[in-house]
Amino acid sequence: MTAARPVRVHKFGGTSVATADRIRRVVQLVQAEPETARRVVVVSALGGVTDQLLGCIDAALARTGAHCTTIEALRQRHQEVLEALVLPEERTALEAQLNAHWQALTELLDGLYLLRECTPRTRDAIISFGERLSAPLVAAAFRAAGSEAIALEATELIRTDDTFGEANVDFATTNRLIRERFAAIPEDQIVVVTGFIGSTPEGVTTTLGRSGSDYTATILGAALDAELVVIWTDVDGVMSADPRLVPEAFVLPHLSYREAAEMAYFGAKVLHPRTMEPLQAKGIPLRIRNTLNPAAPGTLITAEAPPPPWYVRAVTAIRDVAVLMLEGPGCWVHRDLRDGHSRRWPSIKSTYCWSRRLRASRVSVWACGPPMPRRRWTCSGARSPSNWRPVASGASTLCPNARRFPWWATACATSRDWPDACSRRSGRPT
Repeated sequence: MTAARPVRVHKFGGTSVATADRIRRVVQLVQAEPETARRVVVVSALGGVTDQLLGCIDAALARTGAHCTTIEALRQRHQEVLEALVLPEERTALEAQLNAHWQALTELLDGLYLLRECTPRTRDAIISFGERLSAPLVAAAFRAAGSEAIALEATELIRTDDTFGEANVDFATTNRLIRERFAAIPEDQIVVVTGFIGSTPEGVTTTLGRSGSDYTATILGAALDAELVVIWTDVDGVMSADPRLVPEAFVLPHLSYREAAEMAYFGAKVLHPRTMEPLQAKGIPLRIRNTLNPAAPGTLITAEAPPPPWYVRAVTAIRDVAVLMLEGPGCWVHRDLRDGHSRRWPSIKSTYCWSRRLRASRVSVWACGPPMPRRRWTCSGARSPSNWRPVASGASTLCPNARRFPWWATACATSRDWPDACSRRSGRPT
């Protein structure tokens, strides 16, 4: 029995597939990979298309009629790419496929125009067309260059819930679907997959969040036990700082998963915050490279990275956020969340992260009061949050059970909605 080929997943962003010439460059980069490896390509929409589709939504809701002009311009742009890249004998069939997408997209936008309403589900359906239009063109470009290639929509591979806009992946089902589908495809055939999108069990299209094509690539890489995932972008790698603010910034040659995820969450624009998650458990390396400068080695991201010769690995920045610093024993964070859902945080750093994402309307610091009788939330000597008293900004109160309360934090919509914060076995927040 022939051993399965090692898998390499390549993801190309919008700038990498913005024009026919850049798509040809993509084809050359992937064809340069060893033929002994199975090649999987994840593509975003053509550069700027997703933003234009979002603009169409706004125009349709405002009834300006500008969405019709934008759609016609997008149609013409994709037609020019098709004529430049696709073999003559394939053009008729591919044009029919793309025209079906344009028709469906136009109908959705016309519906917004009439209803003056756009639900998250409809928004996901509309912006998914960028990837659904680009993948067939890229696959056709590979065939025109002499490589066998097939285009797949990630809606048949990645199963999610119905959290439209930033859906959560059902990894057990997704991994099974990916393996079953790829088992039916010859290993020497290049597979071009739409990034950014998935679907619910009912087949409704969802999206993984902006820049979610990175996430698509790592999901595929983990499911296929890839030997390497490569994210191709328009910069030479992950920078030590924002080069627009720090001209002396340089490319970091090596990062750990944890460092890369932290940088992505705290402002670095190269990676999607969740990109690392599927790869970490299997130790699959990730490399960031530049489509426009393929000679550059880029940044390698692995489970562990050698310590830098300087004290700080990198510096990132986030604008328009406030930082809440908490110090002292026995402190908890109670926050009124506008979405009305309970939240818990295992560390102060996580509390800060969620603070900027959930936009808490009020933040209160609580400290343990005097010993109280055991109640619903009481366990291992901990005091019920409902019996704690708020501490004014800058004040502090020493908890009589401070030694039992390392740094933990929790939050919820109102004081009566506090979750069962402690585990009866360990005395720690669940």
